[in-house]
Amino acid sequence: MELENEKLIVSSSPHIFTHEDTSYAMKQVIFALLPATLGGIYFFGIYSLIVIIVSVISSVLWEALALYIRRKPLTILKDYSAVVTGLLLALILPPNVPLWIPIIGTGVAILLAKQVFGGIGENFLKSCSCRESISLIFLSSNHDFLGKAHKWFRFYV
Repeated sequence: MELENEKLIVSSSPHIFTHEDTSYAMKQVIFALLPATLGGIYFFGIYSLIVIIVSVISSVLWEALALYIRRKPLTILKDYSAVVTGLLLALILPPNVPLWIPIIGTGVAILLAKQVFGGIGENFLKSCSCRESISLIFLSSNHDFLGKAHKWFRFYV
């Protein structure tokens, strides 16, 4: 009979509150991607590590540039969302990709898919999906990874 005395509170989301912030969630994503990252470096060599480093650094720099242009505080960089975007983009790319592609790709992901619409939480496009779509349209010759992977895995099967 206690439920009859309780009032229903209607509010907008989020309905569950926690003390964890965006940076904690992004760090969890980075830790979750570590096995795939280390596996990619092990299987595809040191060049894939270079691609990952270039992608993450360029992603952070593109976001810093966008925040500077929008006159937003650079403290927003502490949420690690740019690092996650760069890491995800690097893991999507083929291991033998030229280094200018992750730089342009992270620029597309950060500037066109994320910062144009207001930044993290305001964008309706997923940064990685947008970058991959643009890359497949304009750079389709560099995405012949499946044929190369088939030759590589045939050796081990």
